[in-house]
Amino acid sequence: MYKRIIKGVPRYIFKNEKEFRSTFPDAELIQDWREGEENDWVVTDDNKITQILKRKTMKNTHIRAYDNYFVTLLGPCFASGKMQGPPKKDFHTFRKKDVEEKKLSWREIRFVKMVAHGENPTQAYLECFETNNKETAKVKTSILLRQTRIKKEVEKEVEELLTDIGVDKRWTLERAKEIIENEETSDAVKIRALENFMKIQSLYPKERRSEQLLLGQAFTGFSKEEIMELSGAKVKVIERGKEED
Repeated sequence: MYKRIIKGVPRYIFKNEKEFRSTFPDAELIQDWREGEENDWVVTDDNKITQILKRKTMKNTHIRAYDNYFVTLLGPCFASGKMQGPPKKDFHTFRKKDVEEKKLSWREIRFVKMVAHGENPTQAYLECFETNNKETAKVKTSILLRQTRIKKEVEKEVEELLTDIGVDKRWTLERAKEIIENEETSDAVKIRALENFMKIQSLYPKERRSEQLLLGQAFTGFSKEEIMELSGAKVKVIERGKEED
């Protein structure tokens, strides 16, 4: 038996019906958990017994339709899925492993491309997903951009953009050296670009969170204007190198 106190109320997961009956001999037990309501005792897909903590209807992006959504100590699940597994520490949200292993939906792919190309993330969400609520989009965007699978795809997309204009680690280091040695350097756009290049290309040292906050928000992409400006800078460096030869 697994027990957890939530807001002063004990909640349980029993490994089978026999164990459940030893504690709640007269409680009603619903065999099909999909028919359960909040606080009902139900049998899970792996034959455990637990209570439904929350039930509501929401959009399931996997089936592109509204679906009943259940929360138990096993975590959240849709009626179209399965209720099973070990208890979850953060039972209100999908397991990180489940989220990270999911393939990107076509909406998420479009979102990633828009963000990598410099679109405001909240605006990108509004255009890619079915909501017109800006506050909802802002919250959902924050959740998406914290997911490793989304961050990796954004970084991959940006890296492809950089490769297209010939920006690699060697170029980054050479430009960093050039800027450092130039006493007149004060170009904020170039400094920001170098920091972002170094983070993307794993050249930037890992800072403590407080230090990261001083450097600004997480990188989400370049605007078209910045890409063009950086591309021009790359060409100028190459041309100057040829002249020096």
